[in-house]
Amino acid sequence: MKALQVRDVPEDVLRVLRVRAAEQGLSLSGYVLQVLREHAAQPTIREVVGRPRSGWARATRDEVVDAIRSGREEREESWSHIARARHGR
Repeated sequence: MKALQVRDVPEDVLRVLRVRAAEQGLSLSGYVLQVLREHAAQPTIREVVGRPRSGWARATRDEVVDAIRSGREEREESWSHIARARHGR
């Protein structure tokens, strides 16, 4: 493994990191490594958008519009059913 040194860490940031490390029973170094691993595991928006879409089904504009309309109609029917039940109709 490679080493990483961080300079000029503000005292208040260092204090928070030490407290959080202690709360988890970790050394400061272990805690910071955990935070860095978690951060590195989360893809950026650019990485997500740039992923190849192999295997994804491509929908046409009309299919998307139909799906949205269908969802809206289902939602409206559901709300109408709830409203009728509340008003005893």
